Amino acid sequence: MACTAPIPARRFLLCLSLAACSGPAAKDSPGADSGPADSRDTGAGDTGDTGDTGAPLPPDPVINEFMPDNERAWAGPSGEYPDWVELYNPGAEALDLAGWTMADALEPDAPHALSGVIPAGGLLLLIADGAPEAGADHLGFTLDADGEELLLWASDGRRAGWVSWPGLPPDVAAARTAGGWIYVPDGTPGAANP
Repeated sequence: MACTAPIPARRFLLCLSLAACSGPAAKDSPGADSGPADSRDTGAGDTGDTGDTGAPLPPDPVINEFMPDNERAWAGPSGEYPDWVELYNPGAEALDLAGWTMADALEPDAPHALSGVIPAGGLLLLIADGAPEAGADHLGFTLDADGEELLLWASDGRRAGWVSWPGLPPDVAAARTAGGWIYVPDGTPGAANP
């Protein structure tokens, strides 16, 4: 079944299920299939007991926004227009990304090791240009504008989240909001989502 509602020119909601329509599916979104019951696939983090110490686990970072076809919306540090991914830390403490990895569905067996620290309530902008040698904020892959999946793996090896999309037009980002995913012309890299 396809989405048939009129689409405003500047913004429209992304559907949460590829089976229901042609928008991105976020498996770390409320109401979406989050995998096994013991998985921390919710993106909002598991505040349940760890079983070892009784201490709650901190919330996982979430894939907050991405742009797979950046033609002129945001210029990177080198002046080029790379694809980009933004992570958000919903936790009350800074999150060290040592041991965390990210992969695209085209090369899920070759994840990119993340590094750095996301401040509490903060954002981290990652450049998906396939040039990890350019710096810690450069991913070893690019995003496919025609659609694919993006996976985030925690330092303990569990899948912390993923998002998929069927395709996005040039210079349009998919951004997470409290009400779900929306398309945002030009995106809001490194800034709060609308």
